[in-house]
Amino acid sequence: MQESYRYIVFIFKSPTPENVSDFRKSLTSIYVELFGMREYALSKFAIAEYAPNKGGIIKIRRESVHMAKTVLAFYKNYKNPIHIIKTTGTLKKAKKVLKSYPL
Repeated sequence: MQESYRYIVFIFKSPTPENVSDFRKSLTSIYVELFGMREYALSKFAIAEYAPNKGGIIKIRRESVHMAKTVLAFYKNYKNPIHIIKTTGTLKKAKKVLKSYPL
């Protein structure tokens, strides 16, 4: 059976980290700390797209969407909150939502 994925579109409300690898490392460490390495591996958590100073898209397995949203809620880097805009079923729709969101 084919795995189904969801795409979480998020934005930043203030200046963001420029380096995507640092951002990925911090989200990964939060995920592992909250849910463990096993859940992290099963979720197939990945950053599908990242736009510095705007936001990005996270690709996650359908069963782990609530965990990924929790990780984004716990991310606070220099008082820089992340706002989740929408969860979609296709990457094409997620890119369209991220592109259309004014900032």
